[in-house]
Amino acid sequence: MPSVLVAPSLPATILTQKLSIFQLRPGVIIFLYSKILALKFVATATLIRKRLALISKVLRLISWYAAQFIRCFSKNAYLCFQAAPEGAIVLLHACAHNPTGIDPTPEQWATISNIVKERKLFPFFDMAYQGFASGSTDRDAHAVRLFVKEGHQVAVAQSFAKNMGLYGERVGAFSMTTASPEEKARVDSQLKIVIRPMYSNPPVHGARIANTILGSEALYVQWTSEVKGMADRIISMREKLYNLLTHDLKTPGEWGHIKSQIGMFR
Repeated sequence: MPSVLVAPSLPATILTQKLSIFQLRPGVIIFLYSKILALKFVATATLIRKRLALISKVLRLISWYAAQFIRCFSKNAYLCFQAAPEGAIVLLHACAHNPTGIDPTPEQWATISNIVKERKLFPFFDMAYQGFASGSTDRDAHAVRLFVKEGHQVAVAQSFAKNMGLYGERVGAFSMTTASPEEKARVDSQLKIVIRPMYSNPPVHGARIANTILGSEALYVQWTSEVKGMADRIISMREKLYNLLTHDLKTPGEWGHIKSQIGMFR
């Protein structure tokens, strides 16, 4: 059974039935899986609400960003990737990282891709906020497309709950690239085994809404425009908060990270 290297955050929708979470101290959250995946590594910066299920494995913490330099992606994360055993699953947040608001740059993603390939790791992307980082759904897909372009076989847990306003529907997609039709059939069979006891037949309402939007050129253009409007609003709110703290209230300290971080979280 492979181990799992969890980088920024975890998609809880497709992996397990029962959920559990342990907090050792502020900022250090340990998630435990069930027997579906054996967890070996976990991030120090991870969303508390993302709870995964039980497993009996020793965990290693990953420093996703340097706390003393809030805007900096941590070099220690590279060391964790390099230390991961061959065949480990690397769980990555594709964009708009929750909760730090710190995404790797394109250059850093390229470095991560090279390390993942060199160490023969398996990249698993959590993509819950596509479009909310840059305002462009295409630009926010950079990391996933880069890994596919570089020849990685990837898994992607994608959500439309936020960027389509379907939070109550929890609609999304799970995608995997496979090497052959035979491998595709085997993966499909295993996914059905996982899905059957979890939810068997999910509600179709949200999926049909997402399908209608993505299948209509006019609606798709309107949707991407509205996503950009949401992202622009987030950016403007960060700007206003920064100005309030620094100019109006003269709050002591350095607040530049409010503007340099992206997405809904910080």
